[in-house]
Amino acid sequence: EKLIALKRDSSICLFTDADYGKSFDQNKFLGIPELSRLTGKMSSFEIAVFDAGFHNAFKVKGMEDLLDSKQIVRDYVDHDNSVWEDDQHGCNVLGFLKTYNPGHYIGSAPFANYTLIRTENANLESLTEEVNWLLAAEFVDSLGVDLISASLGYHAFDENQLSHNYNESTGDSSIVSHAANLAYQRGIMVV
Repeated sequence: EKLIALKRDSSICLFTDADYGKSFDQNKFLGIPELSRLTGKMSSFEIAVFDAGFHNAFKVKGMEDLLDSKQIVRDYVDHDNSVWEDDQHGCNVLGFLKTYNPGHYIGSAPFANYTLIRTENANLESLTEEVNWLLAAEFVDSLGVDLISASLGYHAFDENQLSHNYNESTGDSSIVSHAANLAYQRGIMVV
């Protein structure tokens, strides 16, 4: 009954349509305004983003707090635990989630806590990246994350003999498929 009452009370929504700015249509399509009525700020929600890097993400308006001392980052490619100088793709993906710039753009979960993991080398395609994904999933499980966002896919590798064939596209045969399924079994949503 309480949830039904919250659903009907539109005054609980954190943001107005104008606050969402350019992100309104996308967020509305995903049901984010309605979800925010039920979940509030999501400040205790933990999201891990796996990607090829997050080049200067902390310079994006609405994500400046990424350099906060409690921010967890890991680099499974260069092992230097800095993800800010690497590929831009992760910054773009993170922007859809984290940005909080009212009147211009609000991401899907701007107040969640983020762990940023570099699992990909943008200069090559290697089976090692699947192993990196597995190690990253194990690490974020130990942190208690709620969701892994990984805008990644594995099919063809630079060493062609290691590439996955069509028969392996079953969701349960590759290293990354096993890792994602195990993460899900441990209660982590994998997107």
